[in-house]
Amino acid sequence: MLSEIDNAELKQRKIYIEKLNVKSDSATERLIVMANVYLDNDFFEENYNRFYDQAQNEYLRDSILSNNYSRYRREYTPGLYLFDSLNRPMFNTGDLSYESLQNIILRQSTPTNSPDLYIYEPSYEKFAYITHRRIVNDSGALVGTVWIISKPKNTPRCHQAGAFPPIERFLLFNSPVYNYAVYSKNLLVTSSKKYPFTSTLLKSQIPKTTFELRENNGYSELWYRAGYNKIIVMTRKNERVLKQLRYSPIFFAHFSSW
Repeated sequence: MLSEIDNAELKQRKIYIEKLNVKSDSATERLIVMANVYLDNDFFEENYNRFYDQAQNEYLRDSILSNNYSRYRREYTPGLYLFDSLNRPMFNTGDLSYESLQNIILRQSTPTNSPDLYIYEPSYEKFAYITHRRIVNDSGALVGTVWIISKPKNTPRCHQAGAFPPIERFLLFNSPVYNYAVYSKNLLVTSSKKYPFTSTLLKSQIPKTTFELRENNGYSELWYRAGYNKIIVMTRKNERVLKQLRYSPIFFAHFSSW
């Protein structure tokens, strides 16, 4: 039974470490910015009146979503939400309201280094980029609000992880058991800061395969060779600690109220 749990846990760690790879890739953020660079205030201010007509609205949406960079269309599924100056929806096909989107931006998303671009993570295995535009006219009056949601197409593997029980899934990414680090050119770029990751990698530490599992002082370290000059490490406390947490009354009480 423990080996089955270990295998399931390792699969989940690989899924999340691949997600970290996408999120920490500056090229990904640049792609989103490039895809939406012309969908700026000037474009929407000039065309916003056309969105009030349903036929024109549908035509413009189709044009915006289909005439983008081929790589962006290949890797992301875009969604477009528009609201008028009174926050009323303008023929949106999705079911998110203005209030829901505003709450996501203000309370559930993380700003990126690019203006108006956020990362939203509704769960550990899902994420999306959200471009948020407040459209104003020359006098500064609000014309409307736009959200462009870019969902990665290559994350279905994350959703196929249903064999992993919800309680272990909660434990996986909502406890102090796991930590991660991202290295670029053998230098530490970012980490969860709860584990003594080295600031510089030695040549001997670089994994020779895509994934490499190591044991280090009671921790399981999963090393991921993400690409040229990029390494991601995700650590986990040993199984004894995991087992104690899994059956802890405090943990169960917290999970049941979540």
